[in-house]
Amino acid sequence: MFGALLGSITMLVNGFLSPYGFGGLNIPFQVAGMIVAAVLGSFYRRFTPNVGFSARFSVETAVLGAFIALVYELITNFGYGLQLVLLGEGQSLALLTAFATGFFFSLLHVVSNTLVFGGLFLPVTNALYRLRLDDVHWLKKERLYS
Repeated sequence: MFGALLGSITMLVNGFLSPYGFGGLNIPFQVAGMIVAAVLGSFYRRFTPNVGFSARFSVETAVLGAFIALVYELITNFGYGLQLVLLGEGQSLALLTAFATGFFFSLLHVVSNTLVFGGLFLPVTNALYRLRLDDVHWLKKERLYS
């Protein structure tokens, strides 16, 4: 739930304050895509046992990152196609145009998510987990001395 809320707020801010300009009618689709990404990530976390570093975990997160990026891109490209329909273009041509013009960025997004999730997710997660444990350990020491 927190991830969906954070993703929604992030995409709303991005839609209005992006250096590329106002997101327009695509903002709701960006928000929806981020909510879906958060829900998918939450399901993965909920149903995945805590395991240490393994090649399997890296491959799983890489595939998940690629899948989430693909779903996000499908949702946002569909939103762009809907904008084209509202501007008067035929439905089939609008969707074809939207997916064709978004193809290279979508491909870049899927490939980069695959690499980042596969290569960086586990080390970053482990580092944050260690920081959290150190923080909890520190809190317990403070309670002992107060």
